[in-house]
Amino acid sequence: MQGLCSKCDSINILARGLCKNCYMQEYRKVHPYPKIICSNCHEYKEHQALGLCRYCYNLFSKHTSKRKIGICNRCKEERPILCKGLCDPCYLVYGRPERVCDGCGQLKKYFANGLCKACYHKKWFADNIGKKKAYSKIKNEIFMKRMLPAKECKCHFCSEPANHYHHVSGYEGENALNVIPVCVKCHRNEREEGVTIAQE
Repeated sequence: MQGLCSKCDSINILARGLCKNCYMQEYRKVHPYPKIICSNCHEYKEHQALGLCRYCYNLFSKHTSKRKIGICNRCKEERPILCKGLCDPCYLVYGRPERVCDGCGQLKKYFANGLCKACYHKKWFADNIGKKKAYSKIKNEIFMKRMLPAKECKCHFCSEPANHYHHVSGYEGENALNVIPVCVKCHRNEREEGVTIAQE
């Protein structure tokens, strides 16, 4: 329908003198999205589609311009196809293969490294508990104003504005606060070359 939107002066009218965007904004004020536990991030958020919140739905739907467009076998909508004839959101919910998890020994949807999603995150947190404690100590020092935020410092190597702190000698014990400010470029170079900052 042709005409001017009464809110944004758009040419295409959907209904009630409003364009599609303005109409949906007014509609959602009266009829908000129902809240669910998102099947990807497991947070209680507004439902967008296919058991996903809006963020996760958009996350799995973008960057798909190079994929073949087809009819998804599950939702029957025309979308970029990811695998097994399913679009991104449908594959996330329905398409992942099931196998026996090496962690809990139960038949669950595969996530990574032979583990289901719950066991993978549990193992990651267990392996990185020292790193998490070290970063918590740094945040506490910054909060107590005994240390400047990394973004207010200069890189230890190139004197450019720093992005974060780097632990020189590990994360355990007294080394948790043994840090130097570095920029992203110098930190990346240090990792790629395999030369530790402590040696430099």
